[in-house]
Amino acid sequence: MLNNSKFFTALTCALLLPVAAQAQEASSSMSLNPQIIAVPAPGPVTVDGKTNDWDLSAGNWSYNTPTVVENFSVWTHLMWDSKGIYFVARYADKTPMQNATRGRDFGKSWTSDAYQARIIMDDKTPDEHQMHINLFYSTPEKKPYLIVHHGGFGDAQTGPERVDLKAKLGETMDNAGGQIATQPWQDNKGYNIEAFWPWSYLRLSGQP
Repeated sequence: MLNNSKFFTALTCALLLPVAAQAQEASSSMSLNPQIIAVPAPGPVTVDGKTNDWDLSAGNWSYNTPTVVENFSVWTHLMWDSKGIYFVARYADKTPMQNATRGRDFGKSWTSDAYQARIIMDDKTPDEHQMHINLFYSTPEKKPYLIVHHGGFGDAQTGPERVDLKAKLGETMDNAGGQIATQPWQDNKGYNIEAFWPWSYLRLSGQP
């Protein structure tokens, strides 16, 4: 499992792809992805953890070192349509979906087998909306979670927390129609996390 790994994604129209937090310095063997392409969805998308309705022609592969890619690596893909953004992470992980977190505990949820996406909509405008989105499967509860921290963490890198947006929008996308699903691979050597993030939650204007 990807214990003690933290994954960050920043979307302004480009995203910084997930990098395991154990790496203190950039290495020539580590994947370094400066952007990711979000492609138009080819048709209706069912959020079920499967990729049969996906266009996987774009995406980024992230890993710490080529020697462990079969055990610890992830492909990240994005699609969009008039309703929102579709996200899928395809993990190589021989002990998949092992996360002991129960409920919506943001601080604990990213300690193992989780993905954190750092999203910034309308960057550097009055409508800027930064979110840290944690996606994970709770092993004891046998259900996936999608929980959101609005704004930054009060530091110089991420900026102030937005408690006002937490009160307005909530810590999940449930009421806006957000969805999440997980699917282990048939060979049990990995799993998918798939999600839908609606424009009505992502953008303060609510518009596509």
